[in-house]
Amino acid sequence: MRKSALATCLALLLVTLSATSASANDVIGRAQGMDATHNVAHGAFVGDSGGAFRYYAIDYPGFGAAVPITMVAQPGRGTAGLATGFKIYGPHGLFGEAIGDDRSTTESAYTLTISHVQPGRYFVQVYNFIHGLPMTYRLSASGLPSAGVATPVPTGGTTPGAAIVPGGPSITTGGTLEGSSGGSFAYFNLEYPGGQSPLSITLGYSPLPFNSVEAVGFHLYGDNGALLGTSAESGRGETSATEVFTHQNDFARRYLLQVFNYLASTRITYTLVITGLTGAIQEIAGRGDPGSALPLTASQSAVRSTLLGDRAGRFSFFTLPYPGGNRVVRVTVTFDPAGLSDGEVGFNLFKDASLVGTSAGAIRENGVRVAGLTINEADARNFGVQVYNYSASRSARYLITVTGL
Repeated sequence: MRKSALATCLALLLVTLSATSASANDVIGRAQGMDATHNVAHGAFVGDSGGAFRYYAIDYPGFGAAVPITMVAQPGRGTAGLATGFKIYGPHGLFGEAIGDDRSTTESAYTLTISHVQPGRYFVQVYNFIHGLPMTYRLSASGLPSAGVATPVPTGGTTPGAAIVPGGPSITTGGTLEGSSGGSFAYFNLEYPGGQSPLSITLGYSPLPFNSVEAVGFHLYGDNGALLGTSAESGRGETSATEVFTHQNDFARRYLLQVFNYLASTRITYTLVITGLTGAIQEIAGRGDPGSALPLTASQSAVRSTLLGDRAGRFSFFTLPYPGGNRVVRVTVTFDPAGLSDGEVGFNLFKDASLVGTSAGAIRENGVRVAGLTINEADARNFGVQVYNYSASRSARYLITVTGL
């Protein structure tokens, strides 16, 4: 009796879904719009071996604005496998495909974030390739502009002293920059973690006057004011061009990025994408007790502190939950100039209770001292980091960073 009732209910659901499919947003020409006011959509439809679809349209502002798209669907990936999910298409074709988070048979979540320099209409395609399988879902989008409202875009500071300090290990930002024969500039301060971690900077801009190759780009300066490098053009289309620069260094430091426009009377619109930054830096008091050791994680991978020296040794303690899988994780401690001598500052690395490595602070430019060690192991485990100062009452200001988590 129960099986009969269940079969009847399922049949009614299939009839209902089939009856409504003709009027649904099942083709891209009938895509349902989404914006800040209408940012959640619900749907239900039956799969087909040739593909059954529902479409949603988003007017994306460009400039690298982050618009996360999330779908919670029933049944889960444990039942549907890779045959259900969603893709996003932009002005130039496929942008990306969402990734499901688990193998539940009942419900799974799928996520994909739109972040691109190109504005325009983007389409979300919800798909179901399992013939006869009823699928229900809730689709949501955040960070969308309201219909008809322009999205404000952050810009860099107009002087080095007013430089913007981005937060997070990567940023996408941009704006407009008026041109001047004497140069117009936007400035950003970049916190770099050291450890030979690659710092990548990409600048896209438009329009394209014939003489823009050398007139638009960016410079990267060290904290001592020395020029470290200048961008090089990596691509040029009909309406926009791209400038790039990459950098690696042993020690953590703050860089100054200067975006420039020397095109007289030509305003450019630019997008800046930067990866390989330190992220948020936490300032802490000393952690002289192993029981109060601070965890270093992917979300908090940079810590700044001061450690007063003693000939008998003074210490600050940290823990590092290592994920295993032979992931290459680098620990770097950069000590500010303080007249310290060789062997006085550095750090020890412990695995369980065993000392497995020591790195003494080696002298670099401008009196900076740097210590670094790399972890690469198959098994996940907790490591301990002990920063030390054996100087005679000298304060060592340091930044500890972890990359690769």
